[in-house]
Amino acid sequence: MSIVLVDTPAAGVGRVAMNRADKRNALSAELREALLSTLLTLTEDKSVRAIVVTGNGGNFCAGGDLASLTDISSAAGRQRIQRGHEVVRLMINCDKPIVCAVEGFAMGAGAGLAMAADTVVVDGNSIIGFPFLKVGLGPDFGVSYLLPRRVGLAKARQLVMRAIDTRGADLVAASLADELVPDGEVQARAVAIAARYATLPRLALALSKRQLSMYPQSFEATCEFEAGNQALCFGSQDFSEGVNAFREKRPPRF
Repeated sequence: MSIVLVDTPAAGVGRVAMNRADKRNALSAELREALLSTLLTLTEDKSVRAIVVTGNGGNFCAGGDLASLTDISSAAGRQRIQRGHEVVRLMINCDKPIVCAVEGFAMGAGAGLAMAADTVVVDGNSIIGFPFLKVGLGPDFGVSYLLPRRVGLAKARQLVMRAIDTRGADLVAASLADELVPDGEVQARAVAIAARYATLPRLALALSKRQLSMYPQSFEATCEFEAGNQALCFGSQDFSEGVNAFREKRPPRF
């Protein structure tokens, strides 16, 4: 059985599911490499316009596979973390929007994966936590970069340094997730959001994602970046189609 599952649940949407259900999808080296390879394939597939990342078996990802870290050397540990950073880097830099469908646990490195998404969908049973200190570790998988950008530095400090787990509706209230749906509807809603992303203009959407990922910047640097991006959009077929659709009072076909 494949350690990742891939399907196309809607037009233009590629979904990858981590598939170590018996381990709550803990990130072994094999799973990490398979996830990285699959995400790279989806980013390069022109038929895929939005990506859903999830876990199979009722959990998103329980974090790093601690059993595989026994007696690991500092050098090997550093290399392992750097490979994990490649997954997060790919998600952040991907021009395509990424939706994380978080069911059950998203802990530690799994929380880092969720924080790297553009949209996070949860239900009442979802739990996002940062238990690094409980096992004598600091944050990894980009958490120390991503978490303050999602929730603010003061809140991120409390979540990491007090190893706090957040559940259900509190996830949206804390800005750890974007949408709370009824139990059992996470997958359907995540796919629906990704399908909506897939109908939007590719260039403008990619530039918008890139622009927002550069926060924080000075006002002048932001304005310069906006001007360059908008110039590219003005010359695109999507802009022409958008204007024509507006004039003709019909939905655009990007």
